[in-house]
Amino acid sequence: MIDGLPRSASVVVLRDCSYRFISKEGFQKFTATHPEFYAELARVLSLRLREADQAFAAATFLSGKARLARALLDLAKHLGKPSGSGSLTFDHKISNGDLAAMAGMARENVSRVP
Repeated sequence: MIDGLPRSASVVVLRDCSYRFISKEGFQKFTATHPEFYAELARVLSLRLREADQAFAAATFLSGKARLARALLDLAKHLGKPSGSGSLTFDHKISNGDLAAMAGMARENVSRVP
């Protein structure tokens, strides 16, 4: 939509949702009539770049155990629900493969972390 190149990511939803399609022409018409959209887009892109920088630094400098802990903390922040004892629970099933992908590790190594 923005630069005319193929998309760089895919999305997997965790909950039921509704979505809508917008054509490139519709997107361009919207942005032409709502120039403030680009300020918000710049804010979101800079946030994503900052997160990517942090993930790159973690993958480069942290141990596997620390990367896994970081992935679990990110999950807790986004999906965790408080359970009476000060801990968090997840209502979603998260596989070792998913954790490995989030931590930049092999699935087998996730299983070995104590």
